[in-house]
Amino acid sequence: MKSVLVPIDATSRSLDVLRATVREGAGAIERIELLSVQPLFNRHISRWISRGVRDQWRAERAAAALEPAKRIVEAAGIPYRTHVATGPAPAAIAATARNLRCDEIAQGAYGAVKPRSRKALRPSVLTR
Repeated sequence: MKSVLVPIDATSRSLDVLRATVREGAGAIERIELLSVQPLFNRHISRWISRGVRDQWRAERAAAALEPAKRIVEAAGIPYRTHVATGPAPAAIAATARNLRCDEIAQGAYGAVKPRSRKALRPSVLTR
């Protein structure tokens, strides 16, 4: 059995990847690790917003993103854990997978080529 890391963001695409993962069933998956990666603020913004406010904002965003994912995994009957990381998404995903010793990372591709301006505005870890 394997441990699978599934990065979850504010898009329906990440939930589609999760649904595809849980279709493998509880017999194939030991545990699913759900990860929400939250952004860091640059130092100019951080200077004016307290650490507590920034942490609360990240926690609220992560909880909102992870809630539908938790419902999907609970319905499938597969054990799971939730995690929140901060920083650049690719590095945070790789570090979390390494630290948790995950066997797989289930992450979809963004899809068709879009103009850079549209990709930059999407809140998806898949666009980075």
